[in-house]
Amino acid sequence: MEKEFSFLDLEDRFPPVIPRAQIQKYFPWLSQKRLANMGCQGQGPAYIKSGRAVLYPTRSLLLWLDQRNQPEGEEGGEAEGSPAGKGKMGRKSKAQEVRERRG
Repeated sequence: MEKEFSFLDLEDRFPPVIPRAQIQKYFPWLSQKRLANMGCQGQGPAYIKSGRAVLYPTRSLLLWLDQRNQPEGEEGGEAEGSPAGKGKMGRKSKAQEVRERRG
């Protein structure tokens, strides 16, 4: 049986800490802005602030990526605070409001 992929297995390929400013160099699908927004919502990986620089310890970043990489339904598959199985959050569209009023 094939072993499932784990980001943590690649830990030795990265420096011990990755600055947020260089995150796309190592993970092209992650942007600085997305990580900053997720950090403010409490859904991002653990980080360290050094002056203005935000640094991610590689091990905690890779563990966070592994947690987000788990299929839905498995324990820990959803990031903390995210609504499991719910649609978009925020205001309803005008069409949805009209449908609800009509019954």
